[in-house]
Parts: sequence; structure tokens; C-alpha cells
Amino acid sequence: MGLKRLRKRFKALQLEGRIQCLLSESPVLGEKPGSLPPAFSISDGYTIYGSYRKSGPILDEAGFPLFTDEPVCDKHGHPIANSAGEFYAFDRGASRVLKLLGPRTIDRDFLQVARDAGHLLAAIPPGAFPVAIPPETLATDDSGQRWFYFLFDLAWAEVPGSPLQASLEKSAWHGNSTISLTALARVRAGEGKTHKALAAKFSHPLSWYSVIDDMVQASVDAIDILLYEAIRAPEQPTAEPAVVPTEKQAAQGATIQPEADSGPTGDGDLQPRVDTPPLPSSPSGGTVEIEPKRSTVRGEAQNKIISALTLHHEYQNGSCLNLKPIGNNQLARLAEVAKSTTSAFFKREFKGHVKYRAVCQDPAQLVAALKLLNQEFSPHHLYGSKPPGEGDREDEE
Repeated sequence: MGLKRLRKRFKALQLEGRIQCLLSESPVLGEKPGSLPPAFSISDGYTIYGSYRKSGPILDEAGFPLFTDEPVCDKHGHPIANSAGEFYAFDRGASRVLKLLGPRTIDRDFLQVARDAGHLLAAIPPGAFPVAIPPETLATDDSGQRWFYFLFDLAWAEVPGSPLQASLEKSAWHGNSTISLTALARVRAGEGKTHKALAAKFSHPLSWYSVIDDMVQASVDAIDILLYEAIRAPEQPTAEPAVVPTEKQAAQGATIQPEADSGPTGDGDLQPRVDTPPLPSSPSGGTVEIEPKRSTVRGEAQNKIISALTLHHEYQNGSCLNLKPIGNNQLARLAEVAKSTTSAFFKREFKGHVKYRAVCQDPAQLVAALKLLNQEFSPHHLYGSKPPGEGDREDEE
């Protein structure tokens, strides 16, 4: 089954109603997996439970465990450490819950089409996606869950030119209180005062959730993106993930507009078209291109980028909750610097964005990279479980 046929099936479902979806993620260790915000835990709907990422120690390239100053506790509350009392750097893992809210009649049909879409998704090479998709998403056994996770990954990435976005960004909750992970990280970094009392109630790592209001429309939007990439790829091969549309067009507000199709049961082909509004005119009659305000203090841009990268990967206490790579343009927006500045950062620190994405595939390498960027490494991190000199004491006696 092809993408165009799947698109028609999703379009047909739009006539039956809208499906809202909540995705909740909890660490396997330290908190209760499978938890939901109070407002959704009492709601009727179809609930799906799944394991997204297994917990385990974070290893270096040679396969040896990394250590951290902050302990990670097991489900009994005991720190995970070696016989010398050193705390292991530990990936707490992740479990996920999906809750679908919508007409009962559409749930069954939508789940079947989603499974077919997820099955087709497994046959698409990772490099064909417009943004980096976490390997955990593509490795999900259940094809329906794979498709749901993929929709959220695209929504969080906010692919330029596509209307696909999450109606609620990743947010943590405590009782009936909710705060976005972005705001929470800024409060913890001392950048805000309003929510400090609220931030004190949240532990680390967090359970968080996000919402897409219309999963049927999101599925149509996602297939439009994939079709656009399939058409674009042979004409414009590149080592970097493709962007929909181009960066310059996206900055001007370009959007992907499919030609009018013949409806859910027709045979019309999808021909993506990029509509680009005119740029504002300058007094001299030329066009004006607007870039983010550049930092004026030496080293300020570097600090902003590192803070934004740390925030994106949800790095704290020697672990990363988000292994998904961030795009150059997205990092520039988050750090509030020019795109050329983040591009230079990736080239300087990672020898290019492609190698940065490769680092993100290995939790140990990503943690080590963020430790280096945040200047958190101390000499004792090089010792492992046996400090220098301890192994020679018996020979000296």
C-alpha cells in the first residue's frame, strides 16, 4: 500500500469526526510508569500502554560504565552504585501511554489505518525523513504505536511549511498544576521568578505529556510531508535531512499546499506546491530579509546555544531524557541567535551536524558531549572504579 492510498483513507475518516490524542511519558525508574495527568486519567477513551526505551547503565565507547556525581535510585529508592560507592550514570528508560479521545465508531477504523501507516513507515529509510526521528520510535514493535509516536515527533519538530504541530508542548504536571518543560528548565536555570514556587514541586526526572488535537488531520499532514520528500529527494540529493520547504521560503512564511485532490475516493495525484508570500519592501524598493538579533557580548552566543542544546535534550544529573537531535534552524530559534551562528557551533564542536546526529544515537556519547560543553567533567571521572595508584599498592609492599 502506498502513501497516496493511505492519505485517502485518512481523509475519509475526517468525515466521521476528530480524534484527540494525549501522549504521556514516564521514567521506568524513580516514578510510577504509566501515569496520566488528572484531567485525562478520569476521561473516557481508548488507552494504549507501551515501553519506549529500556533502562540501563550508560557506557562509553569501550563499553565501560560512566559515573556521575548525582545518584540515580532504583525502584526501591536505593542509589545505583558500584562496590566503591561510585554512582553509575544510568538511563532511567521511558514508558509511554497513549490516550485517544473521540467518537467510538472512528477509534477502531483509525487504529487499523494507523497500523497500516506504521507498517509502511518501517520500510522508509531514516534518511528520507525531513527531521531526525528517534531510533526508539522506528524500533517500536507495535506498528500503530510507531505511527502515533512518529506523528508526535514531527509535531514537536515543527517542520517548516507544514501545519503539523502539537496543541500542547511537552509539559509536566503536579496535581492540577501544569508547566511546560521549556519554562521549567528556564526557571531552574534562574531565568524566571514567576513559577519558582511551582518548579519546586517537580522532581527530576519528570513525567510529562503532550497533546495533538486532531490525529486524523495530523496523519494527513504527515503523509503530505513524506510525499513532498519523496518527490524532492531524487531532484535534490543531500547529506542533510531535507526541510519542507527551503529555509528561505520557510522564513518568508511559505507553506505546502497540495493541489486539490478528487476527494477520499478519487484517483487524483498529490502535487505539492510551495506558496511563498512576497517579502516586505525596503524604502529603496528592494526586499528585506530578517534574521534573529545577534549577540553582541563575546561568548554570549556560545553560552546561549549550549543552554538551548542542554534544554532540548533535557539533560540533568548525568542523564538525557530526550535523545532526538535538534535541527540547526530550530536550535537557532531556541537560543535566539542567527542560523549561521548555530551552524558554526556544530562545525566547531561536533565537526558538523551529521556527526552531531550520530552522537545522539548513543546515549553515553551524548551525555559525555553535554558534560564537556557544560564544563562538568572533573579529573575523577577519568578514574572509573579504581583511582590511579590503587592497583600498584600491593606491588609496592
